[in-house]
Amino acid sequence: MNEEKRIENKKTDKKALKIFIPILIVSVVVGFMMGYFKDFVAENLADAIENGIVKVLILISPYINLVINILVVVICVVIIGNTKKKIAMWDGENETDYEEIDRNLSIVLMLSELAFIVSLFFFATGFEYTIGSDNAGVAAQICCLVGFIISLTQSMLLSSKVVNVYKELNPEKQGSVYAMDFGKQWANSCDEAEKLLIYKAAFGAYKFCNSFYVVIWLFCIFGNEVWHFGLMPATIITIVWLLNFISYQAYGAYYSKNPDKV
Repeated sequence: MNEEKRIENKKTDKKALKIFIPILIVSVVVGFMMGYFKDFVAENLADAIENGIVKVLILISPYINLVINILVVVICVVIIGNTKKKIAMWDGENETDYEEIDRNLSIVLMLSELAFIVSLFFFATGFEYTIGSDNAGVAAQICCLVGFIISLTQSMLLSSKVVNVYKELNPEKQGSVYAMDFGKQWANSCDEAEKLLIYKAAFGAYKFCNSFYVVIWLFCIFGNEVWHFGLMPATIITIVWLLNFISYQAYGAYYSKNPDKV
């Protein structure tokens, strides 16, 4: 083995340990504090927190999806309209103008997707406390269903609108939002710089999620001691974590064996 590399590795590990060991010690201390704190919460705050959250969800779940998605549609339509005006005045050369156009379209996609994800949660709570409840009125149940349908519709239509604008700006772009393999078609039509951006963003998201899974898993473990919601939340987090890790490793192995597919 290369002796210089061995020495370099020892120095690198030693440097990293100076950061890792204090973090480990702090984590242990925080763990003990959380163990004490969960007893305090269980005895004094658990019921109040749970009842408060449930009351709020019962109150807003039938209508919140309607409000969120209608608001998002209005905002996104205004942004798309202003962006089209910007495109009409663009000379095809000014990079600053194109970056502004790209940023506006990205905002539309982000707002649309965020609204859809949030709508999934509120539909689940609405299904629990409104649609599945005998105490909820017919109007509340209809609002809950209509709000979710609007969230699905706006997500697809706004995404399609933005993608089509991108394709008008960049004729080489391919794919339809309604196609099952849209992601693959779109990625294949991107240039090398865009692909690199996609890959770096995906890897950054993968690393962030691996760290966040630990936080959620700890919450599920300690939360079970306070609210006694069982092992199902921790089990679901573990399954998602495993799927994320296994799929990443599988794709890594596949592309290692098939570099021409990269």
